[in-house]
Amino acid sequence: MRKIWGERDARACVKAAKAAGLGLGAWAREHGVDGRSLHAWAVNLGLVARPVAKPTLIELVPMPAPPTVARYVTDQRRRDARSGRARVSSPRSTVRAVSRGWL
Repeated sequence: MRKIWGERDARACVKAAKAAGLGLGAWAREHGVDGRSLHAWAVNLGLVARPVAKPTLIELVPMPAPPTVARYVTDQRRRDARSGRARVSSPRSTVRAVSRGWL
């Protein structure tokens, strides 16, 4: 695939594609030209219209602030990894673990 090297080349290729009755992509594939390069040149030279996106309106609705209630979870049934026995943890360490995202 060859790239379009300049304005003269781009204008000649676009003119040839229109004369052949083909789109830029189809003409580029048939003639071994990089379609992206050809299309970029055509858009920059104003030979084809830029695709214009239709604006979409989106309604923004204010949300109430989330409640600031602390979540405390205690789990007294945790097991020790080495012995497998039940391990009792203090509420303070469990709350710290929950606040750090460990539980």
